[in-house]
Amino acid sequence: MPNYFYTAKTVDGRTKTGSAFADDLRHLAKSLKDEDLILVKADPDGKTEKRGILSGLFSRARASSAEKIIMTRNLHIMTATGLSMVKIFDILSVQAKSKGFKNALLAIKEKINKGEALSTALGSYPEIFSELFLSMVRIGEESGTLDEVFKDLSLQLEKEHELKSKVQGAMIYPCIILLTMLGVGVIIVAVVVPKLNTFFSTINA
Repeated sequence: MPNYFYTAKTVDGRTKTGSAFADDLRHLAKSLKDEDLILVKADPDGKTEKRGILSGLFSRARASSAEKIIMTRNLHIMTATGLSMVKIFDILSVQAKSKGFKNALLAIKEKINKGEALSTALGSYPEIFSELFLSMVRIGEESGTLDEVFKDLSLQLEKEHELKSKVQGAMIYPCIILLTMLGVGVIIVAVVVPKLNTFFSTINA
């Protein structure tokens, strides 16, 4: 039974996205109709053959540093307000910009909805969540301080992003110098050396 990532409309015209298991699109539309939702679009899980190799590559679960910072910050705020994890990841999936990241968040929501621990569900996506991230979430689950853990994680991610930006900025000037030297070398080899060769040939040197 495939897992469909769907877009649906509510009776008052609002757009809702999510994921659900169904035998086919007809059964999916029927189950959504029972929830007063009208199916607009549905895509099967990335594991199905219909997606193909190229679409699978472009929809891989990846997230930029900025996306992870925003997600973790929102996790802190929403966890502190007492929202359920299922609802939180439903909201986060709507906010996600990249398709692969959105699908990952929806899949995590489904895993939590089926009873998996948050750290276990997040562990399914090591390309997004590091071992340190998972370990801290696991500690937060055991101690009941997830909101504080997400606050600390968001601060840590911000510091890492700032450090990475500084390193990249510091590397720009040396790279410019190196590229300039390479450009000058190419010009000397392509233009100056042939002219010198011609000049020395004319004087039999």
